[in-house]
Amino acid sequence: MEAPPAPPGPPAPCSAARSLQDELTCPVCLEYFTDPVLVTECGHNFCRSCLRSISWVTC
Repeated sequence: MEAPPAPPGPPAPCSAARSLQDELTCPVCLEYFTDPVLVTECGHNFCRSCLRSISWVTC
């Protein structure tokens, strides 16, 4: 006798949710933004503390 099929696992995150998560993540610390700052020259966002901690921003 065959075992019953395994229950489905958790749903995979949808692409829209993943895209939103990517937009809200700082590229320096890889966490959600804390006190976000927009660099007007390139349009990228960083946490204020991360931007202060790096001496380079190349876009």
